[in-house]
Amino acid sequence: MSTKIKKRRLLLKFIELLVCILLFFFLFELILILVGYDKPQGAIKGLVRRDEITDFSLKPNFSYLAKEPDFEVQVNLNSDGFRDYEHNLNTKGYRIMAIGDSQTYGVGVEFNETFLYLLESKLRQNYDVEIFKMGVFAYGTDNEFYTYKKFYSKYKPNMVILIIHPNDVLDDAEWGEVFLNKKRGSLFMRFFEIHSFFRKTFKFYDFIYVKIQHLSIFNGLKGEVSFFDDYKSLFINKDTEKTKKGFDNLQLYLNKFEEDAKKNNFRFVVVLASSIHQFDDINLLQDYAKSVNSTLNLTKVNYGVKNDLDKSTFFIDTYNVFYSDGNASNLFLPVDQHWNQKGHEVAADFIYEKLIKNNLITIEKDGQK
Repeated sequence: MSTKIKKRRLLLKFIELLVCILLFFFLFELILILVGYDKPQGAIKGLVRRDEITDFSLKPNFSYLAKEPDFEVQVNLNSDGFRDYEHNLNTKGYRIMAIGDSQTYGVGVEFNETFLYLLESKLRQNYDVEIFKMGVFAYGTDNEFYTYKKFYSKYKPNMVILIIHPNDVLDDAEWGEVFLNKKRGSLFMRFFEIHSFFRKTFKFYDFIYVKIQHLSIFNGLKGEVSFFDDYKSLFINKDTEKTKKGFDNLQLYLNKFEEDAKKNNFRFVVVLASSIHQFDDINLLQDYAKSVNSTLNLTKVNYGVKNDLDKSTFFIDTYNVFYSDGNASNLFLPVDQHWNQKGHEVAADFIYEKLIKNNLITIEKDGQK
């Protein structure tokens, strides 16, 4: 048989396979339409924009309905592109800049259910205080530092609270100082828009995406995939090259925050946000730890962050309060896996208690002692 005929047959087999795949997804799509599958809204076109300082940011004054399998909430951004109300910058109260990622953004809950809104409400009962709520999903510590730099002179805070999630270590490993690369913001937006297009256009794509998201990243994808090994390594006593780099970059930006806190005379507070994987995936993490000759360490990131901090930085770790709840899984959204309403309430109460007990808020309301 000639080489030309072999190539033609291979090409025909490839075309047949491609047709079968397309036919499968066509039938899958048709079935989902017939059964009335209601796909979530998905990512929102126009929400993310390129930012010369922070890599990417959210479009000011943007509003949308966030709809996923386990929540449907309204999101309204202010004129600075944050999920917050408009602040009066002429007031003289105690100002707190609170910066973080999607947990701080409040994915999955209404604005008045977010822990920063609840914390501000509790503080205002006795103190003249306002919190600038500056959470942006997908941010790492580098983005958060440059967000602080971008708005420091405008907000003039007395305190900066940085909210860190364990997965920030991987964000910091991937990007680090790459904020200087202008391609990053546009690439993020390109992925965001392509993903949004497919979710909105094809029911089968959204169905598969939601089902994969519903599985634990440990239970659903236990194969030799480096990202998931990196993520699992955040909770055991052994680092991958990526987690090592992530911890180094995290320390770098924590030091930058601390240097600016001393230079600009504001109080720097770090809050470590709990992850559902510290409570729900213990058996799987133990198996992984054994497979790489290591041991379980669910609070490795917690202690890693704490040990990186200067003594002048106040550290609040939410792990113990979530653990003491008795059933921490009830504090997270089952599919999305961010904190649910109760989780935000627990976090707000705990952070409030720590701030007040340690006398970190100094401006009381008139007549309050």
